[in-house]
Amino acid sequence: MKIEEFRVTWTADHEQYFQGHGIACTDYTHCATGYGSTLRESFEDAITQLQDYVITQADDEKVAVTLLITEEIEIAMLAELESQVVKPEILDWDIAAEYCKFEGEHTIEHHDDDCSEDCESEACVIEDDDPDCSVCAGEWHYVMIDLKVGD
Repeated sequence: MKIEEFRVTWTADHEQYFQGHGIACTDYTHCATGYGSTLRESFEDAITQLQDYVITQADDEKVAVTLLITEEIEIAMLAELESQVVKPEILDWDIAAEYCKFEGEHTIEHHDDDCSEDCESEACVIEDDDPDCSVCAGEWHYVMIDLKVGD
């Protein structure tokens, strides 16, 4: 499959509020949304999704088709993303590192009935999967790539 046209856009949003992305009512035939704490990480995630497989309809059967994204196309896509930011270094700007004011690791203490509050056992200190920091809990960059492909 040959890429005839593409569009790269991005947003930063809280994951539970992000409505997703689609190509309905457009000329584009495929899309992918990548996410990460930096724009570059989000872009690379979207590229990976596109490179893996694109599902197309062929004779009412779903067929996996490999989509070749050449280095030149990937560079052009990244350039389009760069053109949307004030400075290129913003591509590597980590949203959580910038806004999270928590110093140290996000950890919580877990104490069972046989453990005292002043226990320092490693078994009682675990990584917090749901930190109070709203940024670390779900603020992400999203990069959307739309493609128009042909044979």
